[in-house]
Amino acid sequence: MYPKYSFSKLSCCVVTLTAILLLFGTPNLHAQESRRIIRLESAMDVYAEDDVELEDEESVDANEDVVSVYEKTLKKHGIAATQEGVSNYLSTLLVHDIESIVEPLVAKLDDQDFHVRQKATEELKRLPRISVELMRRFSSREGQSPEAVFRIQQVISYLELSQTAQIQFAVMQQIGSQEYSGMVPEILAVLGALSDEAYVLNATAKAIVGSAVESDREVLLELFDNEGKTDVLRVAAIRAIAKLDPEFAQAKIAKQHEQLEGRLALAAADLLKDFENELSLEIYLRLLKSEKSTVRLSSFSMIRRLSGIDFSYGDLDDEEVRGGVFEKLENWFAENSGKIDFDVSNLQPLLGRILVADYSGGRIREYNEAGEQLWSIEASNPFACMGLPNGHRLVSHYSANKVVEYDADGEVYKEFTDLPSSISGVDRTEDGHTFIAAGQGGNKVIELDPEGNKILDLTVEGNPTSVKMLANGNLLLALYGENKIVEINREGERLHEVDIDSGPYFANQLENGNYLVACASGSKVYEYTFEGELVWEVQGDGNLYHAQRHGDGTTTFADQSGIHHIDMNEEVVSELDGEFGDYIYVYRF
Repeated sequence: MYPKYSFSKLSCCVVTLTAILLLFGTPNLHAQESRRIIRLESAMDVYAEDDVELEDEESVDANEDVVSVYEKTLKKHGIAATQEGVSNYLSTLLVHDIESIVEPLVAKLDDQDFHVRQKATEELKRLPRISVELMRRFSSREGQSPEAVFRIQQVISYLELSQTAQIQFAVMQQIGSQEYSGMVPEILAVLGALSDEAYVLNATAKAIVGSAVESDREVLLELFDNEGKTDVLRVAAIRAIAKLDPEFAQAKIAKQHEQLEGRLALAAADLLKDFENELSLEIYLRLLKSEKSTVRLSSFSMIRRLSGIDFSYGDLDDEEVRGGVFEKLENWFAENSGKIDFDVSNLQPLLGRILVADYSGGRIREYNEAGEQLWSIEASNPFACMGLPNGHRLVSHYSANKVVEYDADGEVYKEFTDLPSSISGVDRTEDGHTFIAAGQGGNKVIELDPEGNKILDLTVEGNPTSVKMLANGNLLLALYGENKIVEINREGERLHEVDIDSGPYFANQLENGNYLVACASGSKVYEYTFEGELVWEVQGDGNLYHAQRHGDGTTTFADQSGIHHIDMNEEVVSELDGEFGDYIYVYRF
């Protein structure tokens, strides 16, 4: 028997190159009145790019609420939210002798006038290239007054919260969203002074595309051809060139595509696909043999959508098996050349499956977007789960001390055993490594290689209930026992933490640098800034253990009343009320 499934009209357009959600009709059913959505402030960055591809700039509408978040950050740090204001900020990044600027400001930190001391403190915080190490040297200078040391420590604490990265993110988002033309040379001039945080880099790429003008063509070509630059920036360069001259950009890629590798080649294929150029399929096929798992999987996903054929594909299969799929796809391409329909808007989106781990019901179920159950299997206390890019599913078995990878039909593909009990969090990285969190199983955080060998085994006090690997290689943990989320390095040292109102069970860092947190205590989903400011929350109905933010800004979570999908306008997109137990964990993919 299929569960009851209700929809309200999806009110926002999904902006993405590889997945477009279906629009649903509105029924005569309403969301439960018991749920109360509280909007404190919109901090959803629906324009953020991932590390593979940039968004189609023409499809991005300026969102007043989102822009106001950037403007608020700029205002907070004394930067005018105008082209002149952000340009002035970028010019400060070009200062080389930063110590000569810091010296006179530090001298004012023990001035007799409070206002002089306070102004100098704030100016030090706003200096874009100041380092913690430099301020510590000033703090340890002989004869430094207690007042000066106290204020220097304030600056150090501010810097340790990565305020610089947040400012740079806001500056680049402002440039990109407002499309301040002619700023590409200024942006390129300060690349070496920018934070290496992934979200800052992505925002910088967006700013390059948004501000590009015809006179930038030569510097953009240099950036695209510069193998020393990151793929994200090189992708931005060819995107910007395509915005200025689509035919030239396609010809450029056609000439060089065999030399392009990895994510850069994938982005080039995506761009050609947007122009309905069949060379994109040739590149996608070649990338099925890429050394990078995420590139292979992204290529296969797009080929599957363009072909409409659900080829069986396991990325961890041996080369012979994957080679058989490759041969089938080559034959399909040869037979359909010149007849390929590049309109994927009506095909199965990436968010086309709902994976449900029903702990108390002892079952794993999967549904499609229409709410139809595709398969169901018995399992021993399944809990944390996630869909994988290869079409497989990863599920922890809470009481059975194992993690199982299932194929698209629910058949066991691989098991990871000899693990702690009470595995409440799982994460699979692009290199095929698996992370688990088992707070009740000895406060353990463990990393497994693709063969299941333990390569990291940490004991982290505080009951870690979830783990996510960040772009910088550190780990983000939800510490249920301490009401905190923490970032740790691979030695287990705490680098950053945010206090959470009540019992965090799951945490993830969003593209905008904020944190999405699901709290079992209080049954709420929160969004916090990096500094710990609460900017958004939604009230659930008990037993809420996981939440997921999608590329269009919508959020999915499950509680004891069912599965809920909330759009960025705070309306219910869909609800799934199945015959579930009281403890369920859900993942959309």
